[in-house]
Amino acid sequence: PRNEGIVEAYRGGCVRSATAIVNGRAFCEIAEFARSEPSFGLGIHFNLTDGVPLTSAKLLAPGSRFRPKRELWSMALGDALPKEEIAAELRAQIDAFIDTGLMPTHLDGHNHIHVFPGVWGAVVDVLNDYPQINAVRLPREAAAVIDTPASADGVPALPGTIAPSPPAVSLAEMGHPKAAFFRALADDIRPEA
Repeated sequence: PRNEGIVEAYRGGCVRSATAIVNGRAFCEIAEFARSEPSFGLGIHFNLTDGVPLTSAKLLAPGSRFRPKRELWSMALGDALPKEEIAAELRAQIDAFIDTGLMPTHLDGHNHIHVFPGVWGAVVDVLNDYPQINAVRLPREAAAVIDTPASADGVPALPGTIAPSPPAVSLAEMGHPKAAFFRALADDIRPEA
């Protein structure tokens, strides 16, 4: 149903691009559509919280399924994310996308996971190896995304981590040759040194 809506919105002139979860059920279908419509931009919706990983990520996916988002967010809070597994999974998702014959036009993340502490640094490092991916969608919310332990979607508290802010440093400033943001990111989120 989502792919049908995206295709309809594209054909109606409302949407020019979308992102897809490479390890999702409907990825091949939307990739086929993108191959048939060269002016439709398709990017990667980086996923660490839903379904089965493309790698043998034992800490990210015990039992061969990704941890639920609350668990992954708690790991991020405790600086307990396996950064090597995150980087390997992102590379695998990018390579699987490229194997379709397409090049991702941009990257964003499922549940904004790509901008979380412990994940963002891996994203920047991996994108340095893929200069063809030259844009990253970063959330700019009207209010703090992560604000209380009991927010509606169960997001744990990360005070000040993702909130309205002026534009942050660009990927180019972090060493990526040409990537651009098309939203702003909280200044507090920086890649690990």
